[in-house]
Amino acid sequence: MEIRVRVRDKEFNIIVEKSSDRYAVTIGDRTYLVHPVGLTEDRIDLILDGKRYTIYRAWTRDYHYLALNGQQYRIEEVEGFKGEVGFKDNILVAPMTGSIVKVNNNEGELIEAGSTIMIVEAMKMENELKAPYRARVKKIYGKVGDQVEGGKSLVELEPVE
Repeated sequence: MEIRVRVRDKEFNIIVEKSSDRYAVTIGDRTYLVHPVGLTEDRIDLILDGKRYTIYRAWTRDYHYLALNGQQYRIEEVEGFKGEVGFKDNILVAPMTGSIVKVNNNEGELIEAGSTIMIVEAMKMENELKAPYRARVKKIYGKVGDQVEGGKSLVELEPVE
């Protein structure tokens, strides 16, 4: 997936590639190996290039706020995700306007990280909504055949350990 963000008046392209239980995160010409350890509503624990970090987070409609090692960052999304569904506040959203063609889970079900929960077809391409972490499906906002707009909330997750 690719996203463009603005931090302190500088714009960055970020590319995230998943490989088993790790991610390769490329920012500019540098790639970082990231292993997520824990995720809650206000905290991310991860191992970055072999070193453990805790990132505290908060957000509004327009900004994400991160605190790491005494530094605070306000992050603004300039361009949305490309090639993968967006994810925000434990909610998976439609990557673009399309229709729901498959729902694999029911509300209340426990799902593993990487499981496909729903498929949205847009411009003759299928976009899989995958669980970013182990979770319980809290709410499904739609059914097969529904037309959805890009950015519409489709699945709400509740993280589980």
